[in-house]
Amino acid sequence: MPEQAGALSALGMLLADAKRDYSAGVLGRANVAAAFAALERLARRESPGAEIERSADLRYRGQSYELNVPWAHGDAAVARFHREHAKLYGYSHPGRDVEIVTIRVRARTRTAKPQLARGPDGAGRPQTRRVWADQTWRRVHVWKRENIGAGPQRGPALILDYGSTTLVPAGWRFRVDRAGNLIISL
Repeated sequence: MPEQAGALSALGMLLADAKRDYSAGVLGRANVAAAFAALERLARRESPGAEIERSADLRYRGQSYELNVPWAHGDAAVARFHREHAKLYGYSHPGRDVEIVTIRVRARTRTAKPQLARGPDGAGRPQTRRVWADQTWRRVHVWKRENIGAGPQRGPALILDYGSTTLVPAGWRFRVDRAGNLIISL
Protein backbone atom coordinates (compact mmCIF):
# COMPACT_ATOMS: atom_id res chain seq x y z
CA MET A 1 0.00 0.00 0.00
CA PRO A 2 1.48 3.35 -0.98
CA GLU A 3 2.14 6.04 1.56
CA GLN A 4 -0.73 8.56 1.74
CA ALA A 5 -2.98 6.12 -0.16
CA GLY A 6 -6.05 8.23 0.55
CA ALA A 7 -4.53 11.19 -1.25
CA LEU A 8 -3.15 9.35 -4.27
CA SER A 9 -6.09 10.02 -6.58
CA ALA A 10 -5.72 13.74 -5.88
CA LEU A 11 -1.95 13.47 -6.41
CA GLY A 12 -2.54 11.63 -9.67
CA MET A 13 -4.87 14.35 -10.85
CA LEU A 14 -2.33 17.05 -10.01
CA LEU A 15 0.52 15.21 -11.75
CA ALA A 16 -1.40 14.05 -14.84
CA ASP A 17 -0.50 15.54 -18.17
CA ALA A 18 -3.03 18.12 -19.39
CA LYS A 19 -4.85 16.81 -22.47
CA ARG A 20 -7.39 18.31 -24.82
CA ASP A 21 -9.00 16.17 -27.48
CA TYR A 22 -10.42 17.37 -30.78
CA SER A 23 -12.22 15.36 -33.43
CA ALA A 24 -13.98 15.82 -36.75
CA GLY A 25 -16.09 13.47 -38.85
CA VAL A 26 -14.53 13.01 -42.28
CA LEU A 27 -16.43 10.05 -43.74
CA GLY A 28 -16.55 10.60 -47.48
CA ARG A 29 -14.30 13.70 -47.44
CA ALA A 30 -11.48 13.80 -49.94
CA ASN A 31 -9.10 16.20 -48.17
CA VAL A 32 -8.32 14.64 -44.78
CA ALA A 33 -5.01 16.54 -44.56
CA ALA A 34 -6.87 19.88 -44.53
CA ALA A 35 -9.20 18.62 -41.80
CA PHE A 36 -6.21 17.53 -39.67
CA ALA A 37 -4.55 20.93 -40.23
CA ALA A 38 -7.70 22.76 -39.07
CA LEU A 39 -7.91 20.66 -35.88
CA GLU A 40 -4.22 21.20 -35.18
CA ARG A 41 -4.53 24.98 -35.60
CA LEU A 42 -7.34 24.97 -33.04
CA ALA A 43 -5.36 22.75 -30.67
CA ARG A 44 -2.24 24.94 -30.90
CA ARG A 45 -4.29 28.09 -30.31
CA GLU A 46 -6.03 26.64 -27.22
CA SER A 47 -2.98 24.75 -25.85
CA PRO A 48 0.17 26.68 -26.81
CA GLY A 49 3.35 24.60 -26.60
CA ALA A 50 1.50 21.29 -26.35
CA GLU A 51 2.64 18.12 -28.11
CA ILE A 52 0.23 17.21 -30.89
CA GLU A 53 -0.77 13.60 -31.51
CA ARG A 54 -2.85 12.50 -34.50
CA SER A 55 -5.05 9.42 -34.80
CA ALA A 56 -7.99 8.28 -36.90
CA ASP A 57 -10.95 5.93 -36.53
CA LEU A 58 -10.83 3.52 -39.47
CA ARG A 59 -13.09 0.68 -40.60
CA TYR A 60 -13.62 -1.60 -43.54
CA ARG A 61 -16.19 -0.12 -45.91
CA GLY A 62 -19.63 -1.09 -44.64
CA GLN A 63 -18.55 -2.08 -41.12
CA SER A 64 -20.45 -0.59 -38.20
CA TYR A 65 -17.44 -0.27 -35.86
CA GLU A 66 -14.08 1.49 -36.08
CA LEU A 67 -10.59 1.09 -34.69
CA ASN A 68 -8.56 4.09 -33.60
CA VAL A 69 -4.97 4.02 -34.90
CA PRO A 70 -2.11 6.54 -34.76
CA TRP A 71 -1.87 8.70 -37.89
CA ALA A 72 1.39 9.70 -39.52
CA HIS A 73 0.13 9.41 -43.07
CA GLY A 74 -2.65 7.42 -44.72
CA ASP A 75 -0.71 4.36 -45.90
CA ALA A 76 0.95 3.75 -42.52
CA ALA A 77 -2.38 4.18 -40.70
CA VAL A 78 -4.14 1.73 -43.03
CA ALA A 79 -1.37 -0.85 -42.55
CA ARG A 80 -1.61 -0.40 -38.77
CA PHE A 81 -5.40 -0.76 -39.01
CA HIS A 82 -5.05 -4.16 -40.77
CA ARG A 83 -2.59 -5.36 -38.09
CA GLU A 84 -4.79 -4.15 -35.20
CA HIS A 85 -7.91 -5.65 -36.79
CA ALA A 86 -6.17 -9.02 -37.12
CA LYS A 87 -4.93 -8.81 -33.53
CA LEU A 88 -8.36 -7.92 -32.10
CA TYR A 89 -10.68 -9.93 -34.33
CA GLY A 90 -8.44 -12.70 -35.68
CA TYR A 91 -8.62 -11.63 -39.33
CA SER A 92 -7.98 -8.75 -41.69
CA HIS A 93 -8.78 -8.00 -45.35
CA PRO A 94 -5.83 -6.05 -46.80
CA GLY A 95 -7.50 -5.90 -50.23
CA ARG A 96 -10.74 -4.44 -48.90
CA ASP A 97 -11.48 -0.69 -48.97
CA VAL A 98 -10.82 1.15 -45.68
CA GLU A 99 -12.83 4.21 -44.67
CA ILE A 100 -11.67 7.07 -42.47
CA VAL A 101 -14.64 7.88 -40.24
CA THR A 102 -13.24 10.33 -37.68
CA ILE A 103 -9.92 12.10 -37.27
CA ARG A 104 -8.61 12.99 -33.83
CA VAL A 105 -6.00 15.38 -32.49
CA ARG A 106 -4.78 15.35 -28.90
CA ALA A 107 -2.90 18.30 -27.43
CA ARG A 108 -0.76 17.06 -24.53
CA THR A 109 1.08 19.36 -22.13
CA ARG A 110 3.43 17.31 -20.00
CA THR A 111 3.54 17.88 -16.25
CA ALA A 112 6.87 17.46 -14.45
CA LYS A 113 6.80 14.33 -12.30
CA PRO A 114 8.58 14.39 -8.93
CA GLN A 115 10.73 11.53 -7.74
CA LEU A 116 8.81 10.11 -4.81
CA ALA A 117 11.05 8.83 -2.05
CA ARG A 118 10.66 8.03 1.60
CA GLY A 119 11.95 10.52 4.13
CA PRO A 120 14.68 9.69 6.62
CA ASP A 121 14.39 6.30 8.29
CA GLY A 122 12.42 6.96 11.43
CA ALA A 123 12.87 3.60 13.10
CA GLY A 124 11.01 3.78 16.34
CA ARG A 125 9.25 1.60 18.83
CA PRO A 126 5.65 0.51 18.64
CA GLN A 127 3.02 1.05 21.26
CA THR A 128 0.60 -1.72 22.22
CA ARG A 129 -3.16 -1.66 22.16
CA ARG A 130 -6.03 -4.10 22.65
CA VAL A 131 -7.69 -4.87 19.30
CA TRP A 132 -10.58 -7.16 18.38
CA ALA A 133 -9.07 -9.57 15.82
CA ASP A 134 -9.67 -13.23 14.97
CA GLN A 135 -12.82 -13.35 17.14
CA THR A 136 -10.99 -12.30 20.32
CA TRP A 137 -9.29 -9.37 21.99
CA ARG A 138 -5.54 -9.30 21.35
CA ARG A 139 -2.71 -7.07 22.40
CA VAL A 140 -1.00 -5.92 19.22
CA HIS A 141 1.83 -3.60 18.33
CA VAL A 142 0.69 -0.25 16.96
CA TRP A 143 3.10 1.44 14.59
CA LYS A 144 3.00 4.91 13.17
CA ARG A 145 3.93 4.30 9.57
CA GLU A 146 6.78 6.80 9.66
CA ASN A 147 8.33 4.92 12.60
CA ILE A 148 8.60 1.55 10.86
CA GLY A 149 12.25 0.85 10.14
CA ALA A 150 13.62 -0.76 7.01
CA GLY A 151 13.72 -4.25 8.52
CA PRO A 152 10.79 -6.66 8.48
CA GLN A 153 8.31 -6.76 11.36
CA ARG A 154 5.72 -9.40 12.30
CA GLY A 155 1.98 -9.19 12.77
CA PRO A 156 -0.34 -8.93 14.44
CA ALA A 157 0.07 -5.19 14.18
CA LEU A 158 -1.81 -2.01 13.40
CA ILE A 159 -0.17 0.47 11.05
CA LEU A 160 -1.44 4.02 11.52
CA ASP A 161 -1.11 6.45 8.64
CA TYR A 162 -2.50 9.92 8.00
CA GLY A 163 -5.43 8.61 5.95
CA SER A 164 -5.67 4.92 6.80
CA THR A 165 -5.26 2.17 9.37
CA THR A 166 -4.00 -1.25 8.29
CA LEU A 167 -4.37 -4.45 10.33
CA VAL A 168 -1.58 -6.95 9.70
CA PRO A 169 -2.81 -10.39 10.86
CA ALA A 170 -0.79 -12.77 13.00
CA GLY A 171 1.69 -14.78 10.94
CA TRP A 172 2.12 -12.04 8.33
CA ARG A 173 5.21 -9.84 7.91
CA PHE A 174 5.45 -6.22 6.90
CA ARG A 175 8.07 -3.69 5.97
CA VAL A 176 8.31 -0.30 4.32
CA ASP A 177 10.31 -0.03 1.10
CA ARG A 178 12.51 2.88 -0.06
CA ALA A 179 9.55 4.64 -1.69
CA GLY A 180 7.46 4.43 1.50
CA ASN A 181 5.19 1.59 0.29
CA LEU A 182 3.89 -0.78 2.95
CA ILE A 183 4.76 -4.32 1.80
CA ILE A 184 2.77 -7.08 3.55
CA SER A 185 3.45 -10.76 2.91
CA LEU A 186 2.49 -14.13 4.35
